[in-house]
Amino acid sequence: MKLRQIAVLGVAAAMLAVAGVNAAEKGPAPERIIDNETFRLMKITWMPGEKQAELHQPPTKLGSILVALTPGEIEVNFRQNGKTWTEKGHIDIGKVWYLPQGLEHQFNNIGTQPFQFTSTQIK
Repeated sequence: MKLRQIAVLGVAAAMLAVAGVNAAEKGPAPERIIDNETFRLMKITWMPGEKQAELHQPPTKLGSILVALTPGEIEVNFRQNGKTWTEKGHIDIGKVWYLPQGLEHQFNNIGTQPFQFTSTQIK
């Protein structure tokens, strides 16, 4: 009986390890501050070197509004209507981005300090 329990625990640990790797590849997990039927407000912290695995679009029809909570050094890759471009550099507290639906983006913290921003999404 104990061997069977050890085997089950081993499989469970392996599954958790794989889930952790997959989550890390997608970037940081957002902290949901408010999430109701009207809008979602999240705080996202990017550790140094952390990058989203791929370009993606805002999850809502009206897009997302991002506000920098800390200064940081970031690189953001964009793609829209087949055109790609990159913006890179220093971001000050209070910098605001509007990411409309259809604008794919991918954040990368290229600095040496954590970088935080809020994301507001109207549902």
